[in-house]
Amino acid sequence: MFREQPQNFSLPVLAQHPLDDALDEIEIFGFPLCNIFELVDAVPADFLQAAELYRHAGEQVSVLGWLVTSKAVNTITRQTMHFHTFLDSHGDWLDVIFFPETSGNFPLQEKAVMR
Repeated sequence: MFREQPQNFSLPVLAQHPLDDALDEIEIFGFPLCNIFELVDAVPADFLQAAELYRHAGEQVSVLGWLVTSKAVNTITRQTMHFHTFLDSHGDWLDVIFFPETSGNFPLQEKAVMR
């Protein structure tokens, strides 16, 4: 009945970044399926691993960790302290205790780098 010429469309090239996939996976599953440390801007090799910490007792160090779980508890004097568990880039556990003076002055932030 009608004779129209077919239209030619050109679709733009859409940029895809691994972070986009990770964010989708977090939204769908609640966690990413990729290695989370590949998405960090920092270089994991620049940070101490959990297995190396015993050599640096008493020193101020930087570690890179993925927060696995966190728990706030009250002391006998009703001050809040926190227990945090992280995984480092080698998959080793890193347990951290924030005593009341630390917990109040340095709350955990939503980023992978703890200094």
